[in-house]
Amino acid sequence: MSRYKSSGQSLDDVYSEDGDNHFVGVDTRIHPTLLNAGMVQASENFRFDDLTATVRKGIDRISADVITAGSALTLPFGLGGSIPIQSIEYTTEVGEAFVTLASASKPTINAGESMLITGSDRPEFNREYILSKISDTSFSFVPVGGPANGLSDVFIQTSVGPTDGTTNSFDADALLVVGQDYEILDYETGDDFSDVGGPASAPSTTHDGVIFTCTAEKPASYANATRLKRVTMSMSGLLGLVVDGAFATTLFSDVETNKEYVAMATANKVILVDPDNPNSPIDVPYDSGIVIEPSNESDILQVNNGLLIHRGKTEKAIEWDGSVSVTQPTRVSGISLTSNVVTAITLSAHGYHTGDTVIVAGADDSFYNGTFTVSSITSATVFTYAVVNANDTGSGGTITSQKVSVFKEVADTLLSAPEDGGFLSMPQADFSMYHPFARLIVPVRVFELDIDGSLVRSGTTATATTTYNHGLQVNDRITMTGAVGPEYNGIKEITRIDNNEFLADGVTPNPEQGKVFDYVVTGTPTSPDTGAGIVCKVDVRDQFIVSDFFDHRTYDPLNNLFRINRGTADKLVSFLIFQEDNLIALYQKSIHIISGMSTSSLEDSFVRQVTSEVGCIARKTATIVGDKMIFLSEQGVYMLQITPELNLRGVDVPLSFDIQDEFRGLNYDFIDKSVGVYFNNRYYIAVPSSGSERNNVVYVYNFLNKKWESKDTFAGGVNFIDNWVVCQKDGQDRLFGSSVEGALQLWEEKETDELSLTEGADFTEEQILGKLTTRRYIGGNTSTVKKFNRGTINFEVGINDAMTVSATTENPETTVTSLTEVATANEDKHKRFRINKRGTGVQLEVNTTEGRPQIRSLTVGSTETQLANKTFE
Repeated sequence: MSRYKSSGQSLDDVYSEDGDNHFVGVDTRIHPTLLNAGMVQASENFRFDDLTATVRKGIDRISADVITAGSALTLPFGLGGSIPIQSIEYTTEVGEAFVTLASASKPTINAGESMLITGSDRPEFNREYILSKISDTSFSFVPVGGPANGLSDVFIQTSVGPTDGTTNSFDADALLVVGQDYEILDYETGDDFSDVGGPASAPSTTHDGVIFTCTAEKPASYANATRLKRVTMSMSGLLGLVVDGAFATTLFSDVETNKEYVAMATANKVILVDPDNPNSPIDVPYDSGIVIEPSNESDILQVNNGLLIHRGKTEKAIEWDGSVSVTQPTRVSGISLTSNVVTAITLSAHGYHTGDTVIVAGADDSFYNGTFTVSSITSATVFTYAVVNANDTGSGGTITSQKVSVFKEVADTLLSAPEDGGFLSMPQADFSMYHPFARLIVPVRVFELDIDGSLVRSGTTATATTTYNHGLQVNDRITMTGAVGPEYNGIKEITRIDNNEFLADGVTPNPEQGKVFDYVVTGTPTSPDTGAGIVCKVDVRDQFIVSDFFDHRTYDPLNNLFRINRGTADKLVSFLIFQEDNLIALYQKSIHIISGMSTSSLEDSFVRQVTSEVGCIARKTATIVGDKMIFLSEQGVYMLQITPELNLRGVDVPLSFDIQDEFRGLNYDFIDKSVGVYFNNRYYIAVPSSGSERNNVVYVYNFLNKKWESKDTFAGGVNFIDNWVVCQKDGQDRLFGSSVEGALQLWEEKETDELSLTEGADFTEEQILGKLTTRRYIGGNTSTVKKFNRGTINFEVGINDAMTVSATTENPETTVTSLTEVATANEDKHKRFRINKRGTGVQLEVNTTEGRPQIRSLTVGSTETQLANKTFE
């Protein structure tokens, strides 16, 4: 019988075509042979608008780094933490301060980097400086203002004469500092410094100019007005690893002008960037002494008309009233100094009030310039402000003062008795959510409970009574502080809660219901313990509290405190608002909905768990799109539909299922820093790839096509997205990305990317490298070997656009570059290219190297070779 069949009368080989005339999305999970038409196996830096694969638009760095203090910020060692300083020495003869680090094991600091010194014994040093490197543990800097800043000669003066009738008289307010060097000036006979490391008594002027190292605080005899100058001053403090950065970013809308800004919280100010005028940012400083560091876990959001910045669970939040417009500068006709208080006289009425913040500028002596708090108002044209360690009396120059609105710490709410409706102040937290009904929802990261009266002990049981209901449970872990007996303090575990509604008679109400708890102590500490300010601190993962209406500073712990999933390891991660009256609380392993947020008291609100199958692991990825909720979970990106009954649909398969292998390869040690945003019918999520500690790749989901369409990558590998903001530019909503380095990026804007290729380098125009890998074309048959003769591509290019098309066959596996295109004009093209390779299937890969080509269709042609119909027996 025949072994081969003929194919028609001509016995020609069978010819077939396969390909895609449109592009919908990417699926990296399914075998490329099984993908449907329009799906691709890989897409980098492409968009599928109108079902055409087009290289995405580029990033426009719309302004220079907004972090302008010192040199441009570089991050050679990552973020967070501070380096302990062993000493800072200032020498008047040299005019420089010398820093010695307490540890050489910290990351290297490079010369020229801008750093912040905090915690110094001399407040004048707690500023920002550019360092000159001496060694890995030694640096120098020039103090701001130099000698005029109170850092010049420091004198120790004697009393006018003996105060106790002896020759060993000494001014008690002028103790010498052990270990410091002193120079003797205008020596007077009879003064003896031999007991403090200096010379003994001698004739007048004998010891002028002698420098000695002090060994004790009081000289043997110091009553004759010899002047001592302390040559060096040694201090301690902390050197910030990162002096500045855009640590938090949000949208700010000015209610007076209806103007939108991108608000970037830096170390000592918030910078408002107007996208229509990015080179003229508005600075809103923090109040004196307030500094934000990377370790603060900061977050910024608009509350009412102003901005609120959270600084983590160890620092109070700060707020600004939103007054973008400030008063005009007022001329200062005279300025003088008395006992560290500056008196300024203005040419016209200044309009200031005590507590206002003013910027003084233009004084010849720069010590008087800076941001200060008005300490008193003497008249309509006179005000005062305090300075530290001043040593001057006045200054000339063209001096001005200007009132500014600054960020101040959120004021405490006064506590009253619980029965009178006692309230809490805003908790210290790392984020919050502002509800449309003008109330703030804040996680309770550390709950502090004041102990009413004293602690008592019976045997090994300590009993504490709080000022109001504590909400604790048996086995909760707490930290006790403030007790005199050390055995009462430390980490403890609750053993009993007094929740009895009545006293022993069963009739009299128990005034201590919900306020008493017990824990175990060791030893025999005194009972009662009457330590002042005994506090019970509770580190919590699952509690949050809701403020009063239009009062984000006041919180009712009785009715508006929520604790969900008590007794589990679930952690509160984020909030979302749904249909105004509902609050969605996203935990790491579950999701809950709280209804009834519109009522003044939330004691009747209803809490319901909607799923325990999935939770959120990255707060800034959660968002609401219509009736859908999107967030990043341990299993990938989820999109859940919220039904009218407040149930969730779609919990079985994550939205990122089609590209799940991509998400499995991310760096989950830093995944909680991922950020997501919905913009222009797309969801953008920036995540850290394997080996990266920051968000360096962006995945894009197209809501119109209902598919993932791209993995966005960037040249150089040091472009990071730490925050997203949607803000108006030229009357339209636009997408902005920001990084800690301070550069503000306008997305989907240019023909190229404006990026820095290395850390700290200048930004340059870089081509967007697109990559599109098709499904595997098999010509209708997966098992037979075919000869893939040629392919066709329909595309549109602009002048100088460049790309290549390569073909890779399977069984056998070979790769050939089939087409290289460099456009010489703007035109539509339809080109054929040769493949001439055999295999069971073939994939095409388009790589763009310049410009933004648009790919409309890709096809391949193949022949299945047919042998003659003759047979041989």
